[in-house]
Amino acid sequence: MKQALISTQTMPQAVLLPGQLAAPMLVIEDLSAPDIIPDADALIFTSRYAPGIDWVHNLRDLPCWCVGETTAHAADAAGFTIAGVGEGGVQNLVPILPGDHRYLLPGAVKIHPATKPALIGHDVRFLPAY
Repeated sequence: MKQALISTQTMPQAVLLPGQLAAPMLVIEDLSAPDIIPDADALIFTSRYAPGIDWVHNLRDLPCWCVGETTAHAADAAGFTIAGVGEGGVQNLVPILPGDHRYLLPGAVKIHPATKPALIGHDVRFLPAY
């Protein structure tokens, strides 16, 4: 019996070798911009997908803080100014976040369960983007 590798990466990020199968498990769909976007001093990106959302891209005049290098590369490619980069996971980003900022966090409708508790003490508005 021939073995197959199933990739959970979205295309075109999946890199396949001969005989491997790509079966994307995640589809990103942009949500409409919220009716009101709160005032903010900076953005927090917890995913490489958020900087590419159309209405989020309109906020590129705000500096952004990214959870890791992959997210920072996506934000940089989308024209955002990177203010800081964590070492993966929001819990590793929190220690370098200035406490006096008002942040917007555009992200998935269902955020990781550790995200909100990790950001307690910071002024963060969560905005569903995808």
